[in-house]
Amino acid sequence: MIGYFAFAVIFALFAAMLTAHFIAYRRAVVENHKSRLFSKFNSSLADENGDQDLVKRVFAGEVQLEQLVYVIMPKSLDTSKLEQRFSKPISVELSTLGAGEVIRSYSVDEVSGIDVQLTDFVSGIETIRQILIRQGAPSETIIEYSDSELDVYDE
Repeated sequence: MIGYFAFAVIFALFAAMLTAHFIAYRRAVVENHKSRLFSKFNSSLADENGDQDLVKRVFAGEVQLEQLVYVIMPKSLDTSKLEQRFSKPISVELSTLGAGEVIRSYSVDEVSGIDVQLTDFVSGIETIRQILIRQGAPSETIIEYSDSELDVYDE
């Protein structure tokens, strides 16, 4: 009888320890995302565009990191061309679907990017992907989100 009780106590302690480790791991992942986001928006890129509002919104809890998606193109486009060719169509379509909004567009060195906040992740990602393909995005374009990335032209 004491053996079963000891086993139950040890099992409960092990389960509690495992849960604590999972929670600590998840917090570390979130903090890593916040750190990456904060340093990204505190870079000269953020200073050039004057857009640090997103950082404030993340730290205020208004935006969940899992909702943030980054479109990264390996070709620098003029910001107005980037907005006209990619950002505006993405913004209009996401708005129509109620799936999210474009936060900003930028071009630095040999890279162009579009930052998007999604409210419907699944349809939002697919919508962005379809628009990028339709508008002729470079073949190395990726959509980055929550420690993962999607090659736009992979099926």
